[in-house]
Amino acid sequence: RLFGDVRMAKNNDVSCASCHNFTLSGGADARIVPVGTGGEKHVIQSPTVLNSDLNIAQLWDGAAVSLEAVVGRVVKSPRVFGSSWDVVLGKFQKDEAIKAAFLASYKEGMTDKTFSDALATFMRSLNTPARFDRYLRGDPNAISTEEKRGYEKFKTYGCAACHQGM
Repeated sequence: RLFGDVRMAKNNDVSCASCHNFTLSGGADARIVPVGTGGEKHVIQSPTVLNSDLNIAQLWDGAAVSLEAVVGRVVKSPRVFGSSWDVVLGKFQKDEAIKAAFLASYKEGMTDKTFSDALATFMRSLNTPARFDRYLRGDPNAISTEEKRGYEKFKTYGCAACHQGM
């Protein structure tokens, strides 16, 4: 519920799902640059959140070491939600159903830490089993000969220097 909720944004106009669309763009943003609260345009495209828990670092520049850290950064970013934890938590504390859900899941209730944990836990559930994953785990028949050649080019060209993970 939090991932699709616009109350994280200063202007209540965008949610995580606004830029990480599962149906149109594989958990990324179909636009060249995402648009945050108040129409603020970002400078780089939103990465997919699918399989994001497998990244060795988060965000394009690796500036966040965990999914929880990503949540904290986007809440405060003027290009994303442009808010603060006091404002975000104040809005959600007024929602009795969400407040009760937090109390049922976290003994300390709703805090910036538990809010970040809840969103990060959801994002960690967004794993996509794929043929390529089976190939990397040792099944030589999981992908085609053409796909194997493409993967070799991917490594040879140096793409794997940035695009890597488990």
